Amino acid sequence: MGSNLTRIATPTLCAGQTGVGPSSMLKRLLFTFLGLMSAPTIHAVCPEKPLPLCEIVKMNAFVAHARVAATQHLVDEDDPQGLAGWLYHLDVVRDYRGGKAIKRSAYSVNTTARLELKTGKEYIVFAGPDAEGNLETGNYCAPYTEMEYTVELENQVKACVVGEKKASKPNKKFQRAPAAPLN
Repeated sequence: MGSNLTRIATPTLCAGQTGVGPSSMLKRLLFTFLGLMSAPTIHAVCPEKPLPLCEIVKMNAFVAHARVAATQHLVDEDDPQGLAGWLYHLDVVRDYRGGKAIKRSAYSVNTTARLELKTGKEYIVFAGPDAEGNLETGNYCAPYTEMEYTVELENQVKACVVGEKKASKPNKKFQRAPAAPLN
């Protein structure tokens, strides 16, 4: 269940420390570089607090419980590794939003926000359309994005979707009455 996210600590100046000048800047850059190089796999440089699950659900047009049926490596001849990203072919078990397709595809680009899913495993997949309308998924710096499917996670996602629907319905108790016609 472990996420491949790595948080990188940067030095903080405390009262009494000078921390100015080229040597200090060089030390900070070296420290950050060494931190990046010592990490086994870096998927995303994440903020201190991960996004809440309901915010991730709200951000994405496609939220589904799906099994990764196949994975294609997308080639990029300009990339030193030759890898542009991954295209995931998904067998949708349950779609919480975005249509009732039985099969969908979503891709993840090979950046620090990449998402690496395993063929044959089940996940809750969060994806949104890119500029061309293709579904793109990525790492949202939260444990939910790469966590394999669990009933507990599914129940949390369902609660987010239900809460979203309730929030979008107008409260009739506080609606204004139509104005009386002027004679």
